[in-house]
Amino acid sequence: MKKFIIIFISILIFITIASIILYFFIFTDKYNNENANTNLTNTEIINTNNYDISLENLPLGFSIEDAINNNCFVCGYDKNYNEEKLNTFISNIENKIPSSLRLAFSTPEGDVILKELVLENGNIIFREDYRRDEFSSKEDRIIKESSFPINDYRIVEDFLGDTKYIYLENRNKDFNSRVFICSCYNNLEYNNNFQLIFKGRRDMGIDTIIEKGTYLDYNVYSFAGDVFVKIDNVEIPLKDAIINNQIDPQDIVNNCTLDVKENKNNVVFNEANDGGTRKYRYDLASPEPYSIIKCHTLDGNRDLYIGPPNMEFDGSTVDWLYYN
Repeated sequence: MKKFIIIFISILIFITIASIILYFFIFTDKYNNENANTNLTNTEIINTNNYDISLENLPLGFSIEDAINNNCFVCGYDKNYNEEKLNTFISNIENKIPSSLRLAFSTPEGDVILKELVLENGNIIFREDYRRDEFSSKEDRIIKESSFPINDYRIVEDFLGDTKYIYLENRNKDFNSRVFICSCYNNLEYNNNFQLIFKGRRDMGIDTIIEKGTYLDYNVYSFAGDVFVKIDNVEIPLKDAIINNQIDPQDIVNNCTLDVKENKNNVVFNEANDGGTRKYRYDLASPEPYSIIKCHTLDGNRDLYIGPPNMEFDGSTVDWLYYN
């Protein structure tokens, strides 16, 4: 009997010791896995080129440098990184090809904000990660998520000088449907392949050169005159040049912005307080002086007007455009 008790106790001790050893290994392995998910090294992040690591599992120490190496589109104040990722994603959205884009930018205080767009199952999933923004309230330091049907929404780019704004916009609604994604640096370069020519005609009012939606997201108008461009010493109407893809109207605006920035071509510039409408006056242009007004109003007017040097814009509709 005593021998049986000894054997029984020995078995219990063996089972207890084995259980403790097994628990130790399981706990250690679980701890290591959890720790790997919450304390990822930069090396591990760099090797994930397709966002294999979810927003939730990225470390709170995730930096702008990590974002660049992780193939995020990084929105800068004077330079963007991996911008081809943005362009590819916009193309995929238009063609309804499932894909994803992760964006990163820093606040003025240097904190990192991450955002993510994913096209899947017929919806654009928009996620915003504010957990690293130390200057926001504690309850706002979360990941927010919204969903938009791909059949109804697209991505649009809006330009104001050397800043580019990116939005989600309802295809069938107006400017007020826009959902802000981010702003970033807009790299401008002179297009010196054309010369803008204005020929005033007092018998003319407002004439539509290109309508919104045909070639771009705003209307282009002439006022009190005709607009031409000279390309390779050949003078052609601006409308024909746009239709034939010889000139992008945004090049006209970009050239104006650079003229102001670099103090060239005797441009006189002023900006309205209606959201950013800008007027560029070229009093010494040849053969005739002219002005360019690029609307950027709070109600969504982005139209472009080319007219005489004393052309003005007062409001958000063409009814308030006048010529004295």
